[in-house]
Amino acid sequence: MAAHILQVAYYDTLRELRVKMLEAAGYQVISVSGNDNAMGLDGAVIAGANLIVVGFSAEHSVRAAMVLWFKTHYPKCSSAVGRSSLRPTCLPSLKTPRSG
Repeated sequence: MAAHILQVAYYDTLRELRVKMLEAAGYQVISVSGNDNAMGLDGAVIAGANLIVVGFSAEHSVRAAMVLWFKTHYPKCSSAVGRSSLRPTCLPSLKTPRSG
């Protein structure tokens, strides 16, 4: 079964590109634009994510606020904050159809 990734992006072009890349790698992706939309998601959607990816293209304070919100409300969820690449280093450790 594919790992579920919740992506919080800050630019639509990057959001769409990251969704395509992750889906091509075998992940199931739910993607939202911005912190407000992420915080408005149903709790079951957030809790069902194997990994939450926070995009890199917003100010540090915006991204940090999102990660803190996830850690406060969903402490069991893993999160990764993207850097200036599309693939955070922790993604290969998730089980996907291609990796087993």
